[in-house]
Amino acid sequence: MPITDERKVELSQLSTEELIEKAMLQQENIAYLNDDYQYIKFLLLKKMKSSKATKLQHPDIDCVAKVGQTEYNYGELGKVRELLDKEDIAKFYTPEHEDTIIIKEKYDMRVGNGFRQYGGDIAKFLDEATIKGDIKEVILKRKE
Repeated sequence: MPITDERKVELSQLSTEELIEKAMLQQENIAYLNDDYQYIKFLLLKKMKSSKATKLQHPDIDCVAKVGQTEYNYGELGKVRELLDKEDIAKFYTPEHEDTIIIKEKYDMRVGNGFRQYGGDIAKFLDEATIKGDIKEVILKRKE
């Protein structure tokens, strides 16, 4: 909450010594509040992870998880590649090759996740290859 005009007037009437003391006290309070806030966020993060939640319920405040980037296990994705036809493989997989530098193999998961529609082992292997990003932070915002 921004400082009010009344508070500005009140503070401007303090002596230099009083301002220094007030600043020191506020600095100590901020440090205490920040430690308290960080620990509360840690506890919320722990609750989210233990219940595999990405959002915690509150009537007036959105409490959502900021999740890290999803990664994929290339060894497991190789199993998917073996079950696809050549056309799908060409859209999905680039083998390692040497140009002027070595280009590492890669999978285009924007395409690959679409293969889940084939179901069966393809969907199963895609699931096994997926390493979900871990929750990195809790974001709090008042609901409008």
